Amino acid sequence: NEKFYTCCDEPYLDITFNITMRRKTLFYTVNIIIPCMGISFLTVLTFYLPSDSGEKVTLSISILISLHVFFLLVVEIIPPTSLVVPLLGKYLIFAMILVSISICVTVVVLNVHFRSPQTHRMAPWVKRVFIDFLPSFLFIKRPTYNFET
Repeated sequence: NEKFYTCCDEPYLDITFNITMRRKTLFYTVNIIIPCMGISFLTVLTFYLPSDSGEKVTLSISILISLHVFFLLVVEIIPPTSLVVPLLGKYLIFAMILVSISICVTVVVLNVHFRSPQTHRMAPWVKRVFIDFLPSFLFIKRPTYNFET
């Protein structure tokens, strides 16, 4: 093809290329996304462990460390740019925040679990909330017992 421009009298060659590019996602899916979702699913299993096992916090911290390692792996694979944070990076950061919150909740649960009436007294506001307010809010009634002698 020849093309004439307004600036010049002679014709110029016009070449048009059509390039179709497609990213192969199988590598990223198998090596990054599926293990990352599996590690994130382990966070839910933290709450399934009994409090007496003593491994709840250890499991949560191990999950958090593995998510950090995956995040470092993603940072090395993805080209550096300051304009856009990749979706996988956002997911990993969100998962790390949720695991951190899960660790805090686990610590609170273990603190409540290992309390006893001899060492800690229930605060009056806790008693008021969980015995007076919350049951009526959830439409729960106290059971009545019939003592027959």
